[in-house]
Amino acid sequence: MTLSKGPSAPMPDARMAVQSASGWVSTVVILALVQNKTLSLDDTPQRHIPSWGGGNGTGQSGDPRMSVTLRSLLARTSGLTAGGEVECGTSLVECAGRISDSMRGLAFEPGKV
Repeated sequence: MTLSKGPSAPMPDARMAVQSASGWVSTVVILALVQNKTLSLDDTPQRHIPSWGGGNGTGQSGDPRMSVTLRSLLARTSGLTAGGEVECGTSLVECAGRISDSMRGLAFEPGKV
């Protein structure tokens, strides 16, 4: 890997998205929890993150995000569309809720790609 020192080099205080770089770590942790039977790949995010889908853990009726599973998220077949940059708060649950709220629809039916 080479680092650029030209005009396209990031500034030392530049903000960078970490979701792509941290995806493999999340996958390893989730699969370990699946192996321990703490999670199932067929679980929906709102089962473990009540703020997912902007709700109280039950989701909103007709919200397409409620059909997304951990399996489809890990396989990148959830159909979720990017919601843009999200400012996260102090907790992971709050951050997950804000990310979910930023994704308003599905590009395709989860697991069907």
